[in-house]
Amino acid sequence: MKKITGVVLACLMAAHVTAEESDVSVGQAAEPQAQPQVSSTAVVQSDIEEQNALSDSSTKDITPKSLNDFFDEFADQHDINYGEDNNGKVFFSGRATVALAATDPSFAKALNLAFDNAMLNMQAEFVRNAFGRQSSELKQTLFSDDSTNAREFEKLPAEGRFAQLLDKAVKLTGAKLDSALQEMGVEAAGLTEERKKVLFADALVQKISESAFGSMQGLVPVQTSMTQVSADHYEVGVIAVMSGKTRQVASDMRQKRASLITGKGRQVKDVLPEKNDGYISEHGIRLIYNESGAPVIISYGQWSYQPDSDPYMNNRKKEVATDQATSRADAAVSAFINTAIQFKRSSESSAQIERSITETVNGNDTSLSEKTAKDIIDITNKEITSRSDMNLRGLRTVKRWDAKDANGVVYVGVVRMYSHANVENTNQMVAPLSSQGSKAQSTPKSSQSVTRKSRVVNDMDDF
Repeated sequence: MKKITGVVLACLMAAHVTAEESDVSVGQAAEPQAQPQVSSTAVVQSDIEEQNALSDSSTKDITPKSLNDFFDEFADQHDINYGEDNNGKVFFSGRATVALAATDPSFAKALNLAFDNAMLNMQAEFVRNAFGRQSSELKQTLFSDDSTNAREFEKLPAEGRFAQLLDKAVKLTGAKLDSALQEMGVEAAGLTEERKKVLFADALVQKISESAFGSMQGLVPVQTSMTQVSADHYEVGVIAVMSGKTRQVASDMRQKRASLITGKGRQVKDVLPEKNDGYISEHGIRLIYNESGAPVIISYGQWSYQPDSDPYMNNRKKEVATDQATSRADAAVSAFINTAIQFKRSSESSAQIERSITETVNGNDTSLSEKTAKDIIDITNKEITSRSDMNLRGLRTVKRWDAKDANGVVYVGVVRMYSHANVENTNQMVAPLSSQGSKAQSTPKSSQSVTRKSRVVNDMDDF
């Protein structure tokens, strides 16, 4: 019996030791390894994949839905709260209204301006929260006249003889004018005089003044949506993100220097819409990482024109609209790099109750009327101004497109791309040639014949 007990105890102890060793090994495996220090400007592969997924326009669902659903679905999908820190990123939402029917030829222009308005509202909200100041004033006034003679008016002061004669002359002229108008079939009321007397007044007035001035950089739109509210009422919604890394990219672009980015992205063409009509839903910029892992800004610019029956005029109109689309695309990149925003808002709201009596004198007839007015005053004045500027070096046009929507409205647009590789390429093209290089290039090679035809020995990758 003792032998059996000893064997059992030995087995239990062995099992206990094995379990402890197992726990230690599991704990050691679960303990995180020391990670190498990464520069704050570096982007890990997961960041690249996430940003490219957000900016991917080739597979984006643009099915119309309510704007609130659009915002909520995006927040649920990415597990974020707007305006709050989400793992180093802050997402913002903005909206604006298009007060035109979708069949209006100017609908495309109104739609693009609404996108600008939504972005401006988003930027102003950030600057207001970050740099704003507010002052407010609340004032209450109360007046009550409950006197025994409150409903009596003071007698008019005695007039001199000349004033009385002048008054009678005016009344006589008025009477003759009324008689002449009546003979012509025009109804004319007699001359009347009114005097008002306030018996009771109660008012609460609030005045609020807000102002802010600040800069914002690194704001990247990731998705836009347009939803129909009524036959001639549409809403535009924009979701944008800003983080330390997007701000760093914007700062690097402003300084025309390469960003310290690591990782592998994808080709730019893979994130563009597959068909021309897909570009109609794309506005503003997108931040992606290319196949070299470097940050690239894609900017969608679009505008519209009304087709002309004359082919020449139609082409010229299209060219003008394309130029405008290019300028709009570049302006969006400039706003990403750095935008200075000034915000001003003032409002006055009040509740006023007033009881008054009015004495009306018409000739020799005098009448009294009483009125009680209850008014709510609500006056708002808001002004937002944004300014941005940039050096255009580094921007290239990667695509021009034109398309019609379902209602036949014509859109034209361009896709502009900024990369540091473009900056370096431009620097080389505008750099002065060295004297040695110029001399070497100006020296002609020997030739056997001046009539021979050269062979094509280069492909497009050589340039």
